[in-house]
Amino acid sequence: MKLGTLMEGVAVSLVRGTPELEVSSIAYDSRKVKPGGLFVAIKGRQFDGHQFIPQALSRGAKAIVVETQTLNIPSNFDVAILRTFDSRQALAQLAARFWGNPSAGLILIGITGTNGKTTTAYLVESVLQEAGYVPGVIGTVSYRYRGQVFPALQTTPESLDLHYLLRQMLDVGVDCAILEVSSHAIALKRIAECRFKIGVFTSFSQDHLDFHGTMEEYWQMKEKFFRDYIWPVDSSISVVNGDELKGKELVQKGPDSMIVYGLEEAAMVKAQNLKISLEGIHSEIYTPQGLLEIRSRLVGDFNIHNILAAVAVGVALEIPPSSIQRGIANVQGIPGRMESIENNRGIHIFVDFAHTPDALTRVLRFLNREARGRIITLFGCGGDRDRGKRPLMGQVAAKYSDLIVLTSDNPRSEDPLAILADIEKGLEGCAYSKVDSNQVLTSVTKKLYTVVADRREAIRVALSWSQPGDVLLLAGKGHESYQIIGNERIPFDDRQEVRQALTETKSLS
Repeated sequence: MKLGTLMEGVAVSLVRGTPELEVSSIAYDSRKVKPGGLFVAIKGRQFDGHQFIPQALSRGAKAIVVETQTLNIPSNFDVAILRTFDSRQALAQLAARFWGNPSAGLILIGITGTNGKTTTAYLVESVLQEAGYVPGVIGTVSYRYRGQVFPALQTTPESLDLHYLLRQMLDVGVDCAILEVSSHAIALKRIAECRFKIGVFTSFSQDHLDFHGTMEEYWQMKEKFFRDYIWPVDSSISVVNGDELKGKELVQKGPDSMIVYGLEEAAMVKAQNLKISLEGIHSEIYTPQGLLEIRSRLVGDFNIHNILAAVAVGVALEIPPSSIQRGIANVQGIPGRMESIENNRGIHIFVDFAHTPDALTRVLRFLNREARGRIITLFGCGGDRDRGKRPLMGQVAAKYSDLIVLTSDNPRSEDPLAILADIEKGLEGCAYSKVDSNQVLTSVTKKLYTVVADRREAIRVALSWSQPGDVLLLAGKGHESYQIIGNERIPFDDRQEVRQALTETKSLS
């Protein structure tokens, strides 16, 4: 594509070079620049792309986009220079134009919220498949379409990668794309130039304050998704959880046409006659199309809102009620979301991604209500992330658990023991006694907790404490198949680890 054509409608100005230059590719990572390509220098939190312009030039870049006014480009490099006030916005505009604005050819469904995005995406995907659509999904667990599955490095990829994925989907016959929209993606303009048909709001609670700073700034990003991408488009539809305080706020600010779901009387898509157990969910759901009877294998009362969100998307797309019913029923489970681990010990073992105080509360509150035995909770908190939620997580675990094993999550560059000490502060004043993990316990009849930084060993300790009828929750990592220690991603999967540990450990008698 000629540089002049690529620049049309993009907030850049050509300060050196010719618009007749042929641009063969675009990159924001200097290591991925190809000969004849365009390099967009982005200022990040850790690195400034302007520092890597020499590397981009050495790899054959013929055009660069910059924010900096003064650049020392060696005279021996014949390179076009484009200047912009916002490299991230320019990257999204250039990517969309380069790949032919693929989101315009798809029914693009964006799902945002602190918790519930992934489960809702799986449910919507199944409903769409039952209705005869060909969906693709870009989310936390994976990027997938037409039988192809790719590991997700980010919940929402950078704009260049996102528009490329949407182009790939469109080219192989995908007609609906479901996108989990993170607050980071909104703030960093990863979804810029995307044209959404439906925007879904699931929930809002504390998370990502290491990035956003305050809860208000965090919320502003969630609201911005609707304010900038959904509400300005007359044909777009908002699907909002009306039981959430912030959902009510969106309802007050947004257009009258939005679809509100929930348990409250005013909801357009509303659950009634709920029956929830460790076996799943059975509910009647009132919709403008009539009453639906829903049966789901998903575990947890919090999942009723994810189911309602998927039903509401089906209503928005005028999908037949029978397809919505089958679509919900077809989802047998979500990777790392209350995923049950079968065993012959009579222990109810669940692996869940709950890594916020709100998510852990919802999971443990449900298990407390349904479990017949004790609740054993194993969890940690991520390093280099919101430290304020660590003692809050400890408080939640103490409130709803009988036994607690504190362990590493993804410590990253932090000392794992320092992270665990932050969590322990939330246990202060609670009726818990700290014990050494190596202590041999003849019985467990009172509230105890231990600290085991090695997650593999911690799982074995938790299993050794478990008795028939107990519930063991491994929280925080869910579907993740790695641990981030320092700068390394080390293979580690809670599900595989607990299955292996089941063959090696014995429970207390």
